[in-house]
Amino acid sequence: MPAAELEQLIVENTPVADAVVVSPRGKGLWCFVALEPGFQPSDILKADIRAVLKRQVGEHAVPEFVYVGRDLPRSAGGEVVRPLLHRIAEGEPVGDTKGLSNPAVLDDLLKARAEAVA
Repeated sequence: MPAAELEQLIVENTPVADAVVVSPRGKGLWCFVALEPGFQPSDILKADIRAVLKRQVGEHAVPEFVYVGRDLPRSAGGEVVRPLLHRIAEGEPVGDTKGLSNPAVLDDLLKARAEAVA
């Protein structure tokens, strides 16, 4: 199933405003989500995201890693910068972040990634 369809299922069935699913080399799916206003990140929400994908698609669609935050890295135009999330999942350097409208979100993403692979 294409990543866009998995992302749509997450957004339609959980309090998530934006979802990005990537498939880094040699790893299971990684999911990054930004919550709707008024919701807090939690392990329960991570479990809910996994459960939705398992129920709707199957065990193979359950992400190995789920990042839940208030926002995702965005361009000046407001679009989620998907290649940056893929580099984070791959463990590659994030590169130039001058064009991000919200570069502070990277600290949380990199910390979550470090904890996930520790």
